[in-house]
Amino acid sequence: MATDVTITESLEAGETRFKIELEFVQLLADMTYVQFLGSQGFLNKPAFMRYLEYLLKTWSAPAYFEYVRFPLGLTHLRLLTQDASFREAAASAEFAGAVRKAEYESWLARADLAPVLRSLER
Repeated sequence: MATDVTITESLEAGETRFKIELEFVQLLADMTYVQFLGSQGFLNKPAFMRYLEYLLKTWSAPAYFEYVRFPLGLTHLRLLTQDASFREAAASAEFAGAVRKAEYESWLARADLAPVLRSLER
């Protein structure tokens, strides 16, 4: 009976960790949040950077990736772990704003806005 309780607790702990990691990876899609992490010095801490590397490796795997609803978080995660200039610039509000603008413009270029525009004409 004690073993059943231990297994249940272990499964619950694993599920909680899964949810926390997924939420954090998805938060990284928000460049304002990335800028906050940079401005607070988290991106200069080796332990935090090792955690980001672990998250990139884990959440880029097909078994985990399918749960990610904001894949831009993985893009930012990759840049944070593999591009020192991005990591250094991420602390700047001006840089974060420029990245947000570029991402928005990229989305607009790919989006089919014709149905939206037609609905506004009515």
